[in-house]
Amino acid sequence: VRSVFADVPVRGAVRFGPGGYLYVCEKWEGKVVRISPDGATIEDVAEVSDPVSLDWDADGNLYIVSGDAG
Repeated sequence: VRSVFADVPVRGAVRFGPGGYLYVCEKWEGKVVRISPDGATIEDVAEVSDPVSLDWDADGNLYIVSGDAG
């Protein structure tokens, strides 16, 4: 078993996606970040108002749900 840690404030959904990347919805930051499988790289994927959930379709397209009703 291998453990990888990253310093990301988790306030939203967390899901593993294609390629073994970890995707994190940072609700209060208004963005989704992607963490590499080795935990060495954290990069912004999208800026979204109040991201609360995410998923991928069969073609690998990322869909992000916003909790912002406005």
